Order: sequence, then structure tokens, then C-alpha cells
Amino acid sequence: MFMWLVVWIGVLVIISRPSTVYGIMQALEIERTADFFVMSGFTLFSIIIFYLYIVVKKSNQKVEELVRSLAIEKRKVKRSKKVKK
Repeated sequence: MFMWLVVWIGVLVIISRPSTVYGIMQALEIERTADFFVMSGFTLFSIIIFYLYIVVKKSNQKVEELVRSLAIEKRKVKRSKKVKK
């Protein structure tokens, strides 16, 4: 959510003060505005993909831990049933 807030604030700054874009473009030695926006979009897209990769990886680790603990618990229950018989 924080990421989208930053993106929209950036868009508002660019819309309200286009001179800031030209200053950034001069610093990066980019001559055409379209090139700047394509590069910015690609960079933002790459950041979003990396963030999603991290989120999915953490989620997979949590699922893996849950499955392991459930499997261990199931094994304990089976063993205890065998001992009682």
C-alpha cells in the first residue's frame, strides 16, 4: 500500500511541476520525454516484480512450515493410536 502511495504522489508531483521532470532528464542526460517515461515505467515495473517475488517467497516459506508441522503432528497422532492398540 505504501508503494502505491509513493507512486501516486510521484505522479502528482510530475503533473503539478513538469519542470522537475526536465531537471531529472538533464541530470540523467535523457533528451526525449518519452524515453524518460519508458525508462521510469520499466524501473517501476522491475521494482514491483521484485517486491512480488519477495512476498511470494515469504508466503511459500510460511506454507512450507505449516505443512511440515501438520505432517509431524499427523505422524505423532498415528503413532499414538498404534501404541494404544
